[in-house]
Amino acid sequence: MPRKLSRILFAIAATAAITLGVQTAAQAQVIGDETYGSYVVQSTETGRCEAHIVLSQVDGNLDAYAWFLNDYAGWSCVGWLERSTDGGIHWYMVSGTHTVASDRNNIHVDNTGYYYDGTTYFARACFHFTFSGAATHCTRAR
Repeated sequence: MPRKLSRILFAIAATAAITLGVQTAAQAQVIGDETYGSYVVQSTETGRCEAHIVLSQVDGNLDAYAWFLNDYAGWSCVGWLERSTDGGIHWYMVSGTHTVASDRNNIHVDNTGYYYDGTTYFARACFHFTFSGAATHCTRAR
């Protein structure tokens, strides 16, 4: 019985150590507001990726567009613009995807086109890194 108990305790301790190690190494995303929109930033050990949602008047209509930045994050970022027509309950992609490469010597930027953003619509910009299992990061709904 003591041998079995020691194995169980070792397994629990090893799991806790691995979990704590992963948690302390992880970078938290940052979400903020800008004058005409919102942004989300996810840092890595070498750089960062960002997504921005911007609202603007185009031809008398309120439109939304997204832009994405990769400052040597170590992986490419894939970004897109989403829309909700039911108060943010359901979201769907309207822009298609935009892949922004990671480059040690240059900052890369890409953007979507303009999409109608009526008074009952919400828009947000989202991205994820290209490695397997990467989380999706989205701005606040605007």
